Amino acid sequence: MSGTGSLVSLSEMTPFTIIYSVIYTLLYIS
Repeated sequence: MSGTGSLVSLSEMTPFTIIYSVIYTLLYIS
């Protein structure tokens, strides 16, 4: 999964998936 590819996939999926991805990213950075 590439950075831009994942963003496009999330855009095509549900908003919940986008939010979940953002939260997961924040946890990963922390």
